Amino acid sequence: MRLILHIGMPKTGTTAIQRFLLTNPEELAKRGYGMLEGIGVPSNKLLAVYFSGKKPQQIAPDFAATNHLDTVKNKDLFMASSGFISEIDRQLAILGESCHTVVISSEQLSQHLLTKSELCELREWSQRRFHNVQIICVVRDPIHGIPSLWTEAVRAGARISLSRFVFKTIKRLKSSNSDARNNPL
Repeated sequence: MRLILHIGMPKTGTTAIQRFLLTNPEELAKRGYGMLEGIGVPSNKLLAVYFSGKKPQQIAPDFAATNHLDTVKNKDLFMASSGFISEIDRQLAILGESCHTVVISSEQLSQHLLTKSELCELREWSQRRFHNVQIICVVRDPIHGIPSLWTEAVRAGARISLSRFVFKTIKRLKSSNSDARNNPL
């Protein structure tokens, strides 16, 4: 079976892709494409929770709060005891009977799996389950996403002017670019 792993980046149409996948499962199944359930639909964020070394609250606050996952250790214990990977394997076995390709779309993978060990663990997991893994990452100049981010912030209750938001975001982007240059994988 083949895996198409769409890893986003934010503000590149990831949500539209996820909505399409979520609202068209029957049509996609007719064409041999399947999706996994129980990995944080629609954004499949639980895959990022599983493979990331970050605290779950940073990736999926609602999931972390519901399951009392306040530490990485608690998250690891919960994921092991809940049979998260076993359930995915069970679903893959069922999908393997009717589809040739599994599609997973999760921008959280591009945002939260940042260390070499996290990425290697995801790669090894994928290679054990799929004969072909295709990773799609859409990238957008972060500056072009600022108006959309500001709109989302205002809708969520932020009281900040667009010019102030632009200034703060560019400052944060410059800082994160500096960190990336100083701490390469």
